[in-house]
Amino acid sequence: MRIQNQFEGLEGVLLSRPPFDREFIGELGSLIFFPVFIWNGEVVDGILGKVIGPEKDLDFDEALSKVPDHWQIKSLSTLCPNCGNMLQGGRESLLLFCTVCHVAWNPSSGRLVASKFMVVPGKGGSQVYLPFWRMKVAVKGMELKSYADLARAANLPKMIQPEWEGQEVYFWVPGFKVHPSLFLRLSKQMTLFQPVEEMGAVLPNALLHPVTLSEESAAASLRIHLANLLTKKRDTFPKLREITIESLETTLVFIPFTSTGSELVHPQLGVGLQRQTLSL
Repeated sequence: MRIQNQFEGLEGVLLSRPPFDREFIGELGSLIFFPVFIWNGEVVDGILGKVIGPEKDLDFDEALSKVPDHWQIKSLSTLCPNCGNMLQGGRESLLLFCTVCHVAWNPSSGRLVASKFMVVPGKGGSQVYLPFWRMKVAVKGMELKSYADLARAANLPKMIQPEWEGQEVYFWVPGFKVHPSLFLRLSKQMTLFQPVEEMGAVLPNALLHPVTLSEESAAASLRIHLANLLTKKRDTFPKLREITIESLETTLVFIPFTSTGSELVHPQLGVGLQRQTLSL
């Protein structure tokens, strides 16, 4: 919000006209709980032990009544509701996985709810599976109903094939947090390549990278990815305010990448990234 306000203040000074549209990608947002305690009528900093103010100035009942329910810290068992197996999930993971039942569990509602996912089978060893949100979208304001439309909008250096006119187009958005520039690049590469491998719902015996970007956040970034795909920006950017894009159907898909030293690569798709970029 602060960045947006600064842009609005500078538009009249630096820009001859307002931008066609504004979208922001953030790397990290944090909710921090600050501990305090009451001692001899004073509110005391629970970390530094310093007095903050008198107890009478702090109405706990009123403060707690304004705290949204989803802000509350609640414990949740990480045992599979189906078989009792210990669920797996990395740091900040939004989904937990049972490798026995092959079920992905979403704990965001305060209870474990099964979530749909698919896996592209890997070939060979040293596989690391990265999660992507595959989104079937509806676009209004421009023609984008098939892979042929996407190829024309992105000006792909390929001859448009007749079968592309009837091929559905999906947007692929990383299901994990990375630097914004890499976030855009990965989405663009995956969306242009449109992986069409056969998929299953069986978890592989390999490393699964945690799902740290929610489906809602991925859907909110669709317009940014669409703008990044367009090549005739001088023609299309003035129309961005009139273009809407929304997700109609979303599936979490794990894509296998081969670990080669400091890199993770997908040879068939020509996609690669440094391993260290995944450690935010």
